[in-house]
Amino acid sequence: MSGENTPIGKDQLARNTVLAVVSAAILLIIIVLPAEYDIDPTGIGAALGIKGLSNQAEVETKSPDTVSQDPSTAQSPLHTNFDPALKFVNVELILEPYGQGEFKLKTSESARLSYLWDSGTDLVYADLHGHTLIMGEAGEEEEIVVRYLETQEGTSESGQFETPFKGDHGWYFLNLETRPVRIKVSISGTFDSHEYIDIGPQI
Repeated sequence: MSGENTPIGKDQLARNTVLAVVSAAILLIIIVLPAEYDIDPTGIGAALGIKGLSNQAEVETKSPDTVSQDPSTAQSPLHTNFDPALKFVNVELILEPYGQGEFKLKTSESARLSYLWDSGTDLVYADLHGHTLIMGEAGEEEEIVVRYLETQEGTSESGQFETPFKGDHGWYFLNLETRPVRIKVSISGTFDSHEYIDIGPQI
């Protein structure tokens, strides 16, 4: 009669049990041991690219502190193979109500940067720009400012850009809230140094 379960004999049950144990043992040898314990007796783990996978994951999940003033943190052999080597910075800026600040990077021409800033749910004005000195007609140095991106009222922005000239490149931030705002800034790229200037509240 259809829909009824067919009884499994003792011999079939024993064969299924043995098959399950053998399958588990095979998985243990070719998958679990190479990936979790870096033990690869058959060499299959290395061939599949999973040998030592757990050790790599552990390294990748270790992130630098939320507030860091060291642009060289979190470098890996992959990153240091770049010429010049990539640098990293993670900072948390605190702006008082209607406070202003400028976070800038000193770079060479054609420096490549990836960035992310985030203020949570608090609104800020942000202006990504660069400025440098040129020789004016009167033979005196003049500062020029080039604006790349303007965010009138935002809570985050991310992207990449290549600096068109040697000089300072970064963000002017203005707190649009009546309470202090924390802005997290994360950057990677080929910059020389970085600094933050607290301009004070907007008058």
